[in-house]
Amino acid sequence: MNWQQETIKSYDGSAQALSNYFQGIGSRTTDIELGLDLANASDGHARVVEIGCGDGRDATEIVKRVAWYEGFDPSKGMLDQARVGTPSAAIKDGADLLVIGRQITQAEDPAQAYEALVIEIEGAL
Repeated sequence: MNWQQETIKSYDGSAQALSNYFQGIGSRTTDIELGLDLANASDGHARVVEIGCGDGRDATEIVKRVAWYEGFDPSKGMLDQARVGTPSAAIKDGADLLVIGRQITQAEDPAQAYEALVIEIEGAL
């Protein structure tokens, strides 16, 4: 196994603990605003690609300040942590696109899970 695979494996294995730790640190709003300012992209029209987005902790602040956001991470475990949030929380944080799958496909009653998600999303809009 090479060092990249070892790193990804490490993040996958500690994803929940890392996500909890990052939540305890809090927002990096000042750093995000500084980064956008340095890139001359603080006018709200920027398109941002975040490489190594982890659990999405910065995404909630970035999407409030840009026109388009896409986050990538090689760690499936960290991306799973990013998906833990509810659709209503994502909408509240500025999301205009939701990708929902596991909450339905892995539910005991997929039809009921779908209906509950529709109600939640409608309530958030």
